[in-house]
Amino acid sequence: MKNFEFCAFREPVVFAGHLSKDSVSAIEKPWMQVVKGFDAKPVHRHIYGT
Repeated sequence: MKNFEFCAFREPVVFAGHLSKDSVSAIEKPWMQVVKGFDAKPVHRHIYGT
């Protein structure tokens, strides 16, 4: 019996939700489009030892 299947997404998943008892919807968006939508640039911090 197969209850589920794992999928590797190419882009970050913006939304995942149930459409019905037997189906799920996932919406992907390219990461650079997500970053461009930020009000301020993401903060980069150097982590010691990396």
